Amino acid sequence: MRLSLVLPFALALLAKFASAGGPETGSLLVFPEFDNRTGHRTYLTITNTDSSRTIRVHLNLVNASNCLVSNRTVTLTPRDTYTALTSALAASGQRGYVWAYAQSTTTGRAIDFDWLAGSSLRVDAAEATDYSIPPFVYRGLTSDGQNTDADNDFKPDLDGVEYERSPHRICVPRFFGQTSTATTNTFVSDLVLFQPLAPAGVTTTVGFLVFNDNEQVFSAQRTFTCWSRQRLLAISGLFADSFLKSTGHTAAEVVGQTAMEAGWFEVDGIVATGPGAQSQGNPPILGVLIDLRPNSGADLPFLVR
Repeated sequence: MRLSLVLPFALALLAKFASAGGPETGSLLVFPEFDNRTGHRTYLTITNTDSSRTIRVHLNLVNASNCLVSNRTVTLTPRDTYTALTSALAASGQRGYVWAYAQSTTTGRAIDFDWLAGSSLRVDAAEATDYSIPPFVYRGLTSDGQNTDADNDFKPDLDGVEYERSPHRICVPRFFGQTSTATTNTFVSDLVLFQPLAPAGVTTTVGFLVFNDNEQVFSAQRTFTCWSRQRLLAISGLFADSFLKSTGHTAAEVVGQTAMEAGWFEVDGIVATGPGAQSQGNPPILGVLIDLRPNSGADLPFLVR
């Protein structure tokens, strides 16, 4: 074989494979939502994809009403998977989000173990919907098997030192025009927002840039404490189907169903204020868009790091 053919092939083997839109496994997983209220079920799954090592996983279920945490620890042998109803892990009536991270089975310290995968399934009898949401995945940054707690505060930090840095801006590439009651051509959707791993008592203000389907942009703000799930219409009338129709939108879109309106939006963390009026600019935020009507589904946003 000629060298000119061998060299490109060898370089291709050394190149990092593209994830092609699929999440990689990681050391810390953040699940955007759990709901233990009557008529709601959340199935949470964490899987150890490593073929030779046992790992301990520390689960933290954050209660949206006060940001207090219910803790659980599970041990996963090689190739083991763990699935639980979150109502078996935290009190009835609670809702919020979950974060879970790898711990050493000998020291109990957080470690770099980029072999965790996960998923969650929400079944909502109250809304007559069901949908799956994958977790946000953070890879460890201290090398495989090593302690990630660089500042020795016994708390994982999504700071670009211990784990990958969490973004302060997210992008939702598509929403449909909203109405209070969905018909064939309109949607009802919710938006979950939270500041990951924030302590109790932190209030976060975010800014919205909402675009129609013809590049026109409009702005809004919203404030939440700990974790929030709201109708898009409750956040701002900018998401309304009637408002989008009143703008300089593209009449030929949505292609194939022009009675529908669509747009996209960004959410940017502006400031987080904690107890004692301490503030942090550009706080990290995460969220997920959940469509309820006329069909149910959920999409993670793009992370703008």
